[in-house]
Amino acid sequence: MSRLSGSRNADYEETRTKLLKLLRVRLLRTGSEKVSFRQMAEDVGVSVPTLRHYFVNRTAVVQEVLADLHRDGLPYIDEASRSELGLRGSLQQAADSILAGVRFGQMDKVHTLGLAEGLGDDKLGPSYLNSILEPALQALERRFEAHMSRGEMRAASTRDAALAFAAPMILATLHQTRLGGSCVRPLDLAEFAKNHVDAFVRAYRSESREGEQRK
Repeated sequence: MSRLSGSRNADYEETRTKLLKLLRVRLLRTGSEKVSFRQMAEDVGVSVPTLRHYFVNRTAVVQEVLADLHRDGLPYIDEASRSELGLRGSLQQAADSILAGVRFGQMDKVHTLGLAEGLGDDKLGPSYLNSILEPALQALERRFEAHMSRGEMRAASTRDAALAFAAPMILATLHQTRLGGSCVRPLDLAEFAKNHVDAFVRAYRSESREGEQRK
């Protein structure tokens, strides 16, 4: 019996997953270049109607790629949310993790894709936030909550603190990688991370711990 018009093949999910992985590689490779839906179809070796059957439109493709990146990043997000180290050690660990995500996890390409697609777009902007940026920030918020409960950090908005910590690190990595800063004005990212952690500790450590440090 032939398949009814509009119905799904038995291997629909398997084929969709394979196409999604190919599209993810394609989009991360191009980064800020906005590839057309037709070009996406050509690059993964299917017709436009076939790609539309699995993903509807270009916006859906980008949303699904961002969601797929989120799923793969869940173990790292969980790890970023907690640390048994003291404040300085914990923050250095978090900063080193951000740098490692760029060196080994293509996070500079992920942020480039999210920003290029999301800025000014009422659908893809929230998708980038929900899939990539907010999970990372909220993980830091949970880490900071633990430090505050242990008396290592002064009482403050954990959301403000997460933005204050993550934003300079993300910008610095994009500056050196996707924006060509390593040629325009090189920056030692490891040294930057250490200085950033030092400044953050001075700004956010609890008064009692600050007094201990001066003794």
